Amino acid sequence: MRKYYLSFVDLSEVINVTANPDQISWALDQLRKSYFIDNLNEPNRIQIGNFAASIFPSFFDKLSIRIAHWQGGILSVHQTLHKLMDMEDYIGMYLYLVVMYGFLMWKTPDHLQLLAANPPALQCYMEAFLELFDNALREREAKTENVP
Repeated sequence: MRKYYLSFVDLSEVINVTANPDQISWALDQLRKSYFIDNLNEPNRIQIGNFAASIFPSFFDKLSIRIAHWQGGILSVHQTLHKLMDMEDYIGMYLYLVVMYGFLMWKTPDHLQLLAANPPALQCYMEAFLELFDNALREREAKTENVP
């Protein structure tokens, strides 16, 4: 029997959530080198937003297809992310996305993994990601309304 809703997650994808100070320091250095945060560890909203915009479309399209027959489909993922956002649980959102990436059998993007080491930067990413998600659903709805 196939397990259609199995998710593969490598623990290295959550190392910056559960890591020691040396790991966090390394991740912050990597974020600085990538201009995701500045020297004071403040997030670069433009860089983070551009990153979210670059990876969101393929994630959304693939996930939409993969869970089309799941009860609630893509809307259930969207609602879960909004619920976590309302609770300001950005680590929870990150872990949920890691599971969704694993469900697609994709590795969580490296820069997204690094963002987990800096809560304000992770918050910026999640806000941008959810805005992209909202827009994608609105666009999808508009297309279906225009179909005769």
